Amino acid sequence: MSNAVAISGTYWIVSILVGGVIIGLEVYHKRWSLILALAVALLIFHPRWTVAALYMPDCTFINVQASQAVLAVLVVMLGYRLIKILLAFRRTAQSASG
Repeated sequence: MSNAVAISGTYWIVSILVGGVIIGLEVYHKRWSLILALAVALLIFHPRWTVAALYMPDCTFINVQASQAVLAVLVVMLGYRLIKILLAFRRTAQSASG
């Protein structure tokens, strides 16, 4: 059980890094969007702190699975935001050259 808590803590640290990048991008671009609010909420209510380390039927731990899900959501949100930024940059570069 203590190993599950440690693994969940590792996912929490990586989530902080990814969430920090998302929050930094949103603040830098002066966007107060749903992505910013969701990233902050996911970091504040991370499963590391809110979900108990209990066994699931397949011998995995609920808090580790939930931490993996939160990290996956944050990575998808970061990818989405980076694609939007790159497409906006591409549009401005094309309009400036043409």
